[in-house]
Amino acid sequence: MYSSDLSKIQPIFDRRFLTYRHSLRSYASILYRRIPPGFSIILRGKEVEYHDIVDDLIHPQKHVYKPMSAAVTLGFIKDAGHHIDVQGFNVYHKNRLIRPFWRLWNASGSDGRGVIGVLEANFVEPAHDKQGFERTTALSRLEARLIHLQKTYWSTNCHLIGYAQRRHSKKPVSPEKEEASPPNADDKSNSTHNTTSAPKSNGKKGQKLSPVVRERNRFEAQPAVNHNTSSSSSPLRVAPESMFPAQDAQPSNMLVKIEDVNKAGPTPPFSSLTEMVLKLMDENRNLRNSLTNALHDLQNEEDKNTALKNQLQDATDIMQQMDQEQEKFVTSFEEERNRREQAQQHMQRRLKEATETIEGLLRKVKMLEAQGRF
Repeated sequence: MYSSDLSKIQPIFDRRFLTYRHSLRSYASILYRRIPPGFSIILRGKEVEYHDIVDDLIHPQKHVYKPMSAAVTLGFIKDAGHHIDVQGFNVYHKNRLIRPFWRLWNASGSDGRGVIGVLEANFVEPAHDKQGFERTTALSRLEARLIHLQKTYWSTNCHLIGYAQRRHSKKPVSPEKEEASPPNADDKSNSTHNTTSAPKSNGKKGQKLSPVVRERNRFEAQPAVNHNTSSSSSPLRVAPESMFPAQDAQPSNMLVKIEDVNKAGPTPPFSSLTEMVLKLMDENRNLRNSLTNALHDLQNEEDKNTALKNQLQDATDIMQQMDQEQEKFVTSFEEERNRREQAQQHMQRRLKEATETIEGLLRKVKMLEAQGRF
């Protein structure tokens, strides 16, 4: 069956889809998204009837394409139950239709049939012939987002037009952002319960530890003195791990064993603790020396900075003096030039006056000579 035959038995919307490529009147009826008052298109002496595609959608949904804030309207055509292969997005640019029924999702089966979208994408640059868009990054992101919206709408609403409902193990993820999995809350409880467990031997005896690690282990294993119980040994009370930095990650079984104060027996050895304190004092002394040297270097740099500032100030003063002298020299030069010009003008006036006087005397002499002849 040809497209013209299909257009006769289908409703008005499908006729527009099947004939907009061959009928100028059908194409002109959907050419503009909104018709201003008093505007009309006359074709062969008949007015073109304006048609809004959104009015022919059933089960419409509106979405916002961020960050451009473009409204996207999705829905099924009214006769989508006939399972005809009609789908695509009508993309407008500044109220003019650029891509009619733009098919982006080419599924292998019947997925996506009957889904029509309408949006106005003013942020995408159209081609020179107004029949497509320039291939830019913004257009690629828009295509990916529209495909995601069509897949989501079809998978959740296809049963409304007679298709079997799609089952997905998880929701489709948007190409712009993915939902991050929430942290497991059982980890904290497990770590809390594991703090009271007994330490295990790592098989490395006599291993030398740094003073910071030994200090940490000393705080991690503090004896909990309990005078009411009759047990021979008291449990260890371990400090939480958040009290210490994570970079000093050492095996948690390196704990210092301290006898209970109520238990009779030899006193615990303090030689390691004394050695630790001495090393800490030595490190503290070294740090103090390093800090003193750093402060001394800082003072030297400040002195150098002050000296450079003084030199800069002196150079600035010298430049200001030179500028003032230059201004004085220019002023005196201008004054001298003005005086010279005035003197030259005065001499020119006197020369002109003398020339006029000579010419007058010559005229008088000629007149006297002429009178003496006669």
